[in-house]
Amino acid sequence: MNTLIPYPFAHGNQSGALNGYDPSADAEAIRKATKGFGTNDALLISTLVSQSALRMSAISQFFMGKYGKEMTEVLDSETSGYYKMGIRGLAVGPLKWDVELLEEAISGAGTNEAALTEILLGRSNADLTLLKNAYRFHLNRDLIQDVRGELSAKTERMFVMALGANKPDDAIPVNHANVDRDVEALYKAGQGKVGTDQVTFCEIIINRSHPHLVAVIDKYSRKYKSLTKIIKSEFSGHMRSGLLYIVEGAKPKRDTRGIWRDAKLIDKAMVGLGTKDKELVWRIVRAHWETGRMDAIKQAYKQRTGKSLESRVASETGGTYKKLMVALLNASSVSGGVKK
Repeated sequence: MNTLIPYPFAHGNQSGALNGYDPSADAEAIRKATKGFGTNDALLISTLVSQSALRMSAISQFFMGKYGKEMTEVLDSETSGYYKMGIRGLAVGPLKWDVELLEEAISGAGTNEAALTEILLGRSNADLTLLKNAYRFHLNRDLIQDVRGELSAKTERMFVMALGANKPDDAIPVNHANVDRDVEALYKAGQGKVGTDQVTFCEIIINRSHPHLVAVIDKYSRKYKSLTKIIKSEFSGHMRSGLLYIVEGAKPKRDTRGIWRDAKLIDKAMVGLGTKDKELVWRIVRAHWETGRMDAIKQAYKQRTGKSLESRVASETGGTYKKLMVALLNASSVSGGVKK
């Protein structure tokens, strides 16, 4: 789920991007929802789920200036559990929350490679530059060095290559001669030899533009076999998961935008014994920021499972946590262009 919307580091004039938006009414609604005895969760949810990243930043700044308190601190004190996690993800905005998720994934008890995969892999150069800068801005640490200190050699190499942000621009036309060369290089690195040249796989899959990778996946499947099947047979562990995440986000057989993959990952958080609530929260909140993406994910989920994503999530959650998740799933249907 790699939606990333720029987070304004400096609290400068954003009036152009905000189109004259006045945050006072929304800030007052949040204040009203959290003031006094108990929390008006319905008001809090309805106010937060309809905001864009820039509007959320403006509300937070206004809240601090008007009430003398950090909005996130107030919200943290009024919420709990996975409901609190989702509310905080909305309140801090997509980029800062990615930083917080990365810090937890790296610094917690054991490295959370699934979170690293979904936050770091398949991103544009611009996204990764923003993320590295934000990580240093908020934590005063270097993201690449932190990743290097937490992972095994092979997995570390994959993530460090991604953080190098060396992809050509997606606007550059696809050179089909280069596509053919990459297809043959991948064949010789895996299917066509004993053992696997992991560096070649990582270099091609990580460091090519998105349109180029789409063309490589398509050509490889027509000439040899599914590239995802090759990765599954040639790799294991976190490197296997990471490469599959990128390739499944670009497969022309699906949508080339990772919609089908994201629907599959949301479902994966709910299958089996017990719900993987942290994964469910970060996947739904992160998908929420891109207008139209949630509706596409819901359609893909319905196509995959024959079930409504809203009803499935509602059956796996409860209380205010359930209300927030369902509201996020439905927000794209009712907010129109609010999040743009």
